[in-house]
Amino acid sequence: MVLRKLDPRQQSAETLDLFCLLRTIMAARGLTVTQLVRMAGVSRSAMEKYLAGPSSPGAVTIANLSKELNMSADLLMFGNLDPQVESAYQRAFKAFADLIEALECDPIPAPEFRSLKVGSKAFADFARDQAFARAGLFKRSFEAGRRDEHFRIV
Repeated sequence: MVLRKLDPRQQSAETLDLFCLLRTIMAARGLTVTQLVRMAGVSRSAMEKYLAGPSSPGAVTIANLSKELNMSADLLMFGNLDPQVESAYQRAFKAFADLIEALECDPIPAPEFRSLKVGSKAFADFARDQAFARAGLFKRSFEAGRRDEHFRIV
């Protein structure tokens, strides 16, 4: 994360310059203004002000956005977001979500997977082991010049 120097107007934290970062996030994640309005819990006119230029979102708005966007309030308020990092994060998140969905549907590991408590070490270990096993199968298949329909590059 690269911190940008605060604009003199931001020194007192009365005005935050979120518009560049919010627009970058919108583009990288394919979000609409309506979706950001829902995430922030503000009116459309308030969000349009945030997207137009320096504005003064409240602490609750910052907290809602940081929670919904899964990023720290510090990064949201003061950091520069690298679009490539954001894109990599989104691909990794989608790959993990696809893995969880596949594990729920796969008749072999599904019973064991469903018995694990989400967030437990056993859950994390099982998901990691399955991800490595599936990545290994994909790698061997790809190296052999075959593309199995069950594996895809995200």
